[in-house]
Amino acid sequence: MFDIPSNNNVEKCIITKDTVLNNAKPEYVINESRQPLKKTHIKKQKREDSAS
Repeated sequence: MFDIPSNNNVEKCIITKDTVLNNAKPEYVINESRQPLKKTHIKKQKREDSAS
């Protein structure tokens, strides 16, 4: 599970009952042609202080 953030080719991680109860490895759906997602920049909105 900890290798997913560093691997851009993983499309899906499937966690089964066996994964949870018996410590089996999760199944990964890999797509070699997948493009990495662009990180979006969050705009901060200016906040007006009101003395109400």
